[in-house]
Amino acid sequence: MSNPNLPLGTLNRLLASVSFTEFPSLNITASYLGKAGIKFKPTTPSSLQIPAMVGLVTSLEPYQTVEITIPMLKTTGLASAYKNQIETNCLLGDISVTPDAVTLSTYSFDECSITAWEGLDLSGTNAEFVITLTARYQINSINWG
Repeated sequence: MSNPNLPLGTLNRLLASVSFTEFPSLNITASYLGKAGIKFKPTTPSSLQIPAMVGLVTSLEPYQTVEITIPMLKTTGLASAYKNQIETNCLLGDISVTPDAVTLSTYSFDECSITAWEGLDLSGTNAEFVITLTARYQINSINWG
């Protein structure tokens, strides 16, 4: 019988970060983030299930599209740097996202761009400037042999 008292580990929200290969001045660490922190999720499936007469035919996708939401603080110079980047060139290239758990390795994405930013609340009660990045996450490497 296995030990029911397995250590569950610890999360460290200060570890989470986003790093850009071509634009290191846009790197985001905990000091630049709102309380919600970095979030990312796939927006496309990892495999296609094609119905057949008596079962399913599977087709593995070679990549997924991923959305990364970043609530940075508009009270820092980094928010201004992102505003300038949006006005100049939304294409960002390769990025890495470091999770808040040391047990998860860094996620690498490519073909990244700034695809959206939320409107700004100028009431003096919200410090966030929220941007959305969209990128490609290469998966199912078994497809390539």
